[in-house]
Amino acid sequence: MFNFLSSMTTGLTLILIIALSSIVATLIPSSPIYTSFWFRGLLLLLWLNLSICTLRRLPPLLNQLRADPKEEFTNLGSFQEYSLKNNGLNIKRLKQFLNKNGFKVEILTNQNAFFLTAVKNKLDLLAPHIIHISILIIIIGASLGNFGYNDSIKCYLEETVLVAPEKNTDLSIQLKNFRTIYDKNNTTDNWQSDFILLNNGEKIAEGSTKVNKPFKYKGMKFYQTGFGYNHNVQIVVGDKRKDVSFNHNQPISLMNDSYMIFTIENQDFVLKSYQENLLQETIIIEPGKEFTPFKGLRMKYIGNDVFSIIKIKKDPGLPIVMLGFLLMSLGFCSSWFGKYQKILFQLNTNTLFVKVISKNNWQKKHLLKKISDFIQEESYGQN
Repeated sequence: MFNFLSSMTTGLTLILIIALSSIVATLIPSSPIYTSFWFRGLLLLLWLNLSICTLRRLPPLLNQLRADPKEEFTNLGSFQEYSLKNNGLNIKRLKQFLNKNGFKVEILTNQNAFFLTAVKNKLDLLAPHIIHISILIIIIGASLGNFGYNDSIKCYLEETVLVAPEKNTDLSIQLKNFRTIYDKNNTTDNWQSDFILLNNGEKIAEGSTKVNKPFKYKGMKFYQTGFGYNHNVQIVVGDKRKDVSFNHNQPISLMNDSYMIFTIENQDFVLKSYQENLLQETIIIEPGKEFTPFKGLRMKYIGNDVFSIIKIKKDPGLPIVMLGFLLMSLGFCSSWFGKYQKILFQLNTNTLFVKVISKNNWQKKHLLKKISDFIQEESYGQN
């Protein structure tokens, strides 16, 4: 079982299945894939796989970081050998050359030889582990997100509506006011809802939310996502009266290719009547006013009921997910732009041994050529 969980094949298979499942969930938003037990089980298996793989690879890394530098000079057969002439090699200029190329230099000596190690981009050794750890953190954050909620409620003035009742939050919202905000040119600038947040009927906060300016409270965000009006009128036909309600900005069909629309114009509620798609009349309406939009049709405007649509979102795992992505970015940047390089120098009288360590063969050859050119210039170019 341990070998199965620590296998790279297992990890890649799990990632493939999770990726395909996520594609299906994206294409079919109504599917309960993300909240299903089997999907959460896959995430748990991937988390265990990455944890075990990371822990298994940490000891060799720590040994590499804490290794005695002199132990790396035991096998000179893998080193490039240079015979020095004239005055040998100027160690000070060698160190300056290495520092100029971004290497951190450490000098070691004993009675028989001189040793020098130069290291660059040491953080690159940690890059794969940082990426693994970042994925673990992201999975933890995504799992915590299941304890949050994403609810959208429609509430009328003075109405109290429960927030995410399926999550038993005990929270509710009471809408106190809704208004359209106009700029100095009398054009719509924004919409704002003022509300009270209650917990078990007790007021715990009050705030306002606008489009793109959500109200925030203890990890919750309240977004203004919509609004509307229900226009209440009384239709008068002879001595008979009938109360009806019409939606805002929706055509109300009548006979003979006629229709009317309740809307807002210049901050006033108006009723526009059309016949054969031609505007016949625009009537400013207010509570108590009677009007005749068409011949034979008399109405009395009672008033309107405004409602606001507020989206409430809480994701306790979001900060952890963001931390995970930040670490992942650090790991990838270190891996892509900070290639680990190490150079070993051992000087025995007039013989210099050099070894370049790099995961990139082209970089290794290029660096070895630069060092060879430097040694050639220093050893043979001085008088």
